[in-house]
Amino acid sequence: MVLDRDNRVLLFKAFPDNGRSRYFWITPGGGVAAGESATDALRRELAEECGLVAADIGPLIWVREHVFAMPHSGEATRQRERFYLVRVGQHEVDVSGWDDFERTFMGEHRWWTLDDVQASTDEFAPHRLGRLLADVVSGRMPSEPVDTGI
Repeated sequence: MVLDRDNRVLLFKAFPDNGRSRYFWITPGGGVAAGESATDALRRELAEECGLVAADIGPLIWVREHVFAMPHSGEATRQRERFYLVRVGQHEVDVSGWDDFERTFMGEHRWWTLDDVQASTDEFAPHRLGRLLADVVSGRMPSEPVDTGI
């Protein structure tokens, strides 16, 4: 969960189908490689997905687990996600590190205010992003990671 100095959250548009007729907004992130810690994976993914190499990685604030069909193949995949609070002053997103999958799966990026997220009719992952983000922006950090649900 990357937040800038104005408490805007960085999200990427993701497409769940080949036709790109439906979409939802996701946080940057990705898989953990063998032998890699969760925070090392986060640093690598932030560099690859948005060119972010200097960030303050904060606490683990949310978790979720779900099963979904992979784009193109339809193969069912179980995903366990950890959301760390990452603070940046200001950042110009650089997607030049994207691999073929990311170029196919992800589209535009945007810095969203809390009000924008809460007023939007778009879908977000997690679905309760507006409510969860409100707590973080107001400084109410969970003492234990919150299970966000789907």
